Amino acid sequence: MAAGIEHEQADWLRLAYAGTAAEPPARIVDPGRPTPNQRALSVAIGVAWCRLGRLRGATADGYQARAVAFYGTLAACGHQAVTSAGYGDEQGAPAPHDALWWYWRATMLREARLQGSSSLYVLAIQEAAEEIALCRAFWTPAGVRMPGSRAKQSPGLPFRPHWSTCSWAYALIDGAPMADLDKPDPGPAAILNDCRLAFLAIRAKARFPKLHIPVRKWELPYGGFLAALDHDESMNDRLSWVSVDVRGAIMGASDTLGDLPAPDRAPDLVVGGESSAAPGLPPDPEPARPPRPAAGDAVARADFAQRLAALRLGKRDQDARIELLRQLDGEMTPDQVRAVADRIAGFGIGDGQAQAPAWRRLVDDMRAARQ
Repeated sequence: MAAGIEHEQADWLRLAYAGTAAEPPARIVDPGRPTPNQRALSVAIGVAWCRLGRLRGATADGYQARAVAFYGTLAACGHQAVTSAGYGDEQGAPAPHDALWWYWRATMLREARLQGSSSLYVLAIQEAAEEIALCRAFWTPAGVRMPGSRAKQSPGLPFRPHWSTCSWAYALIDGAPMADLDKPDPGPAAILNDCRLAFLAIRAKARFPKLHIPVRKWELPYGGFLAALDHDESMNDRLSWVSVDVRGAIMGASDTLGDLPAPDRAPDLVVGGESSAAPGLPPDPEPARPPRPAAGDAVARADFAQRLAALRLGKRDQDARIELLRQLDGEMTPDQVRAVADRIAGFGIGDGQAQAPAWRRLVDDMRAARQ
């Protein structure tokens, strides 16, 4: 196991965000027997170095392919899980490991946008949306409270983990109050602040992910809730259950379900199983060609922004795109959306380019959008 290498990985990503990172040493790009968060960070480092090191050809393709494959691993094994074993699962990880996962998550959102990688951008937005759905389900005025892994207990002290970076990131993206939250790690917070153009799409796509171990939730009659793993299995510093009051203060927590004070009734919500879905949100439709959306709809503008961000553009058009993406992130009338479409139609994309059909469809859909 590459003990402690995540700290060097996080430092490199912080420097990469500032544009001052040197070529990453092999030990942080390819750590031996990495933990789940070390594996995630190594993926982000490789992708970021593609841009900073101006990599081309097989090396860059390899880093991009590894990133896409990593998202596939998470989809198969569970959110923040990289194997079918408990020690490969870091779902619900509290501080400081929540910050490490947000270093990866925010870097991937930013790099996919900066590098114009549509495949990575779609995957990064979907994964971040899954994290937002989880945070929303286990949110309190004091932040996220969720059982899972990497919750280390100090001997002789109550079990009181906190999810400072995760809570702050959720509040930033979803607009929740921040007044009573713990301070986040400033590294991933700075990177995420540069990803605001993706927030609309992230909110629109929030759906529960698969979890390696599903989580049950009971609403308590006096406010607050009890959340517990579906079952105990060997994990790295397991948090089997946590109970909070209406303010989010932790009333009880344990590393075993043997002392779970479960109500004598079925849980109000089960998250992460095969049939779980975010409360109040229908499953994503999968038509062969979706109908043209309404211009004033947040989901529609999120879709337009995502497709615009995926285009490969020259320097002049890249500068214009930044302005247009900011417009799409705000309130717009149909006429304003069509005006943005007219500007996109003037981009220097030739008919012979592979992306030309997608570019023309985007312009057509935006011009046809109506409330």
